[in-house]
Amino acid sequence: MAVLVGVPIKPFGAAKSRLSGLVGHEGRRALARYLAIHTLATVRGVGSEPLVLAGDDEVAQFATDLGHQVLTEPGPGLNWSATQFRDRAADLSQAWLVVHADLPYLTSEALVRPLRALERGRPVIAPSPDGGTPLLGHVAFEFGFSYGPASFGRHLRQVPDARVFSDPRLCCDIDRPRDLEAAQARIDRLSTLLGS
Repeated sequence: MAVLVGVPIKPFGAAKSRLSGLVGHEGRRALARYLAIHTLATVRGVGSEPLVLAGDDEVAQFATDLGHQVLTEPGPGLNWSATQFRDRAADLSQAWLVVHADLPYLTSEALVRPLRALERGRPVIAPSPDGGTPLLGHVAFEFGFSYGPASFGRHLRQVPDARVFSDPRLCCDIDRPRDLEAAQARIDRLSTLLGS
């Protein structure tokens, strides 16, 4: 089964607010854009064309300028946008995979594994260190999204047969100051980008 990959991208002006103690507004915007570009390029690197779930018009234009298709029905939050994306996959008779746009260690090699599982009909999920769900995919179209704090447990209860990926390349996002500090220690470009 073919897999449609969706990448939700929050409005750059609101992204990474939990990092405000470490990074100013423009730095957080730059970080969000950098991570989005990285994620979109990685998805393309596995031969998939990501569909951007744009948080606002600026993100939609950003994605269009990079040559990506955009879900042009932004709604009230990630759960709503993910549901619209799931419905688009259903219209196309494709499995779906939501990959968050803030995974600094994401590689094509790591992303291939959940894609292959979905192609074989197996749901997939990955937990973030704080209990979120940065990667989630299924072949079913009646799935109910429940993003927010501790979403991994809620999502896993809906798909107990899912293959759980604990690979840091699929799980580690940048939401908290310690996430950013760890990423800066591993990715030189981030320190340059943030001017530190």
